[in-house]
Amino acid sequence: MAHDEAYYQAEKKIEDIRRSGAGATELDLSDWELTEIPESLGQLTELRYLNISKNKISKLPDSLINLAQLQWLIISENNLIQLPDLLNQFTKLYLLDISKNPLKSPLESLGGYINIQIFSEKILLKSSPEHLILTISKDQTNMIMGVVCKHTQMQSLDLTELNLNQLPVSIGNLKELKSLNLSKNQLKLLPDSLAQCAQLAFLDISNNKLLKLPDWMGRYTQLHSLILFNNKITLLPETLVGIEGLKSLDISGNNLTTLPEWINRFSKLQVLDIAANKIKKLPNSLGDLTQLQFINIAENELDELPESTGNLKWLDSLHAWHNNLRDIPSSLSQLKKLRDFNLDDNPLSSELAEAYKQGLNAVKTY
Repeated sequence: MAHDEAYYQAEKKIEDIRRSGAGATELDLSDWELTEIPESLGQLTELRYLNISKNKISKLPDSLINLAQLQWLIISENNLIQLPDLLNQFTKLYLLDISKNPLKSPLESLGGYINIQIFSEKILLKSSPEHLILTISKDQTNMIMGVVCKHTQMQSLDLTELNLNQLPVSIGNLKELKSLNLSKNQLKLLPDSLAQCAQLAFLDISNNKLLKLPDWMGRYTQLHSLILFNNKITLLPETLVGIEGLKSLDISGNNLTTLPEWINRFSKLQVLDIAANKIKKLPNSLGDLTQLQFINIAENELDELPESTGNLKWLDSLHAWHNNLRDIPSSLSQLKKLRDFNLDDNPLSSELAEAYKQGLNAVKTY
């Protein structure tokens, strides 16, 4: 069978490496205008790194299976329409880049891996004890989601910045999930099936287009961290009180006008960020959150702080800049742990403004 000049040049390079007897561990054939890879590649059994990207390859050689030591395999920007089953044989593979290929068939050849994480343009597949980072193009995301949701033992899934406007109903199959990152997408609603992921401890839905939170979210009794900043949420449903172990809540950059009185049900809360909303008044029950260490209430429309703020004995940071505050409650003098108190860009009374210039101790005794 006749081959082109690029093929023969690649074959010569492989042969030169083989004859050197040095046990080559790296081979870079990227951007060689190759339409096929010589079968002789399989003779370089010590290869750890292989880059054949930016070619015109439509099929990988069968001899690739001999490269059992491969850790890095970069085959991006080619003409591959499917991946061979032999990829599952590379038990030491750390990085596989298949981005910018016209893949059309489901990536079932990757189904042997136990855990999968998708993040930005990457998917991290974990097979004990090895880890594999798989880089894909964003237009391949929908194709792989069907495979992802079959991995019912998965514990961590990151779907950051994939331009998703909906999640598949089958995501509810991932009942062992403990960490889910959905940030920087276009989500307006969450599928009801997500309620079945009741083991979640970390949930990030920031930078989406959510208008409201589903009532079933209160079933996440294991949730410790809930990140919701930069959405369009106007109300926190009272059903959230079911998340009794919540330690960190970030709902900044939304359209809240009030913080509900029942917020004190989050008795283990340590971090609360409600900045950049339209809140005019804080509930007195805020003072019941005695485990709080950090509060960000900046960029709201507050003209006072509740007297109960002085009950937050573990509070270390209080960010209240860019509000309508003229005064602060005298109870703030009780906050012995407070080290970071920001009142910038408020219409403070002249007496408080002078104390603020002098520092935190002066503000506490003012």
